[in-house]
Amino acid sequence: MSIYKPEKIRDGFEVFKVGNARATVNVARVEESTHPEHLGEKMVTIELEIIDHPEFSGRRLWTRYPLNNATKMKKLADTLFTLGIEFDLDIEGDEVKNVPEEQLYECLVQMSSLIVIVKAWTWTPKGESEPRQSHIIKGIATEGQEETGNNPAF
Repeated sequence: MSIYKPEKIRDGFEVFKVGNARATVNVARVEESTHPEHLGEKMVTIELEIIDHPEFSGRRLWTRYPLNNATKMKKLADTLFTLGIEFDLDIEGDEVKNVPEEQLYECLVQMSSLIVIVKAWTWTPKGESEPRQSHIIKGIATEGQEETGNNPAF
């Protein structure tokens, strides 16, 4: 008879670091937020899933871009540009003047068909003890492109 040794339950949402991993774009859509701080606001939601990686395949990364937040929308426009997708965003100072939603939908459809290269890292805000997950889309994955390891700067 053997006695089962219990293990700590992991929910699969632990923060992780990975450099240049391939990822599918599972979700790229405009939706209304259900988060209490942004209830009812329109925002772009993007979900990536790491693929072809020995340790992190299946792990997901999420980003939300409120359509009325100039800083976040600039980051979305930069990401789309990095992927070769043109998006015309009208921003004046810190104010979003116009988001061409029809063009945005088309951009998100284009994005959702891509395999991208993503870099993920963790950081802990001052005064907090729990680390947070961050990531950036670095470009479109090329055939056979694989993960190149963690960047020691992170």
